[in-house]
Amino acid sequence: KSSQEEEEKKVLESMERFFDNLHVLIVGPGLGRDEKTSSCVRKVIQKARDKEVPLLIDGDGLHVISKHLELVKGYPWVILTPNVNEYKNLCKSAGLKEDSSLSDLCKSLDNVAVIKKGEFDAVSDGKTGKLSSRH
Repeated sequence: KSSQEEEEKKVLESMERFFDNLHVLIVGPGLGRDEKTSSCVRKVIQKARDKEVPLLIDGDGLHVISKHLELVKGYPWVILTPNVNEYKNLCKSAGLKEDSSLSDLCKSLDNVAVIKKGEFDAVSDGKTGKLSSRH
């Protein structure tokens, strides 16, 4: 095995004991975008999904997700929280136009919940939605 695979295995093993006690796992802020970290994050997200741990994914976690939508597609216990640029990237990754509706993005991910951050925050799972102002 490569040293990267060994490191990823160690990370997963060190986290294993926490998964059964987690109420939610927040993935993203401050992770960075190097491939080594992204690979490990993919495995952590998959493990959380396998254990049915709710996920909130933001920041650099969304960067990982945008390249591997299968990690969240159809998972009822995930919330994605993209800003404007992250939202555009998610839409493109899903094969949609950058300015696609929030409902269309959620539906393309099999009704994953998304909180689209911006001047007006919007929340949807593709079935229902809400819009609120920051004022």
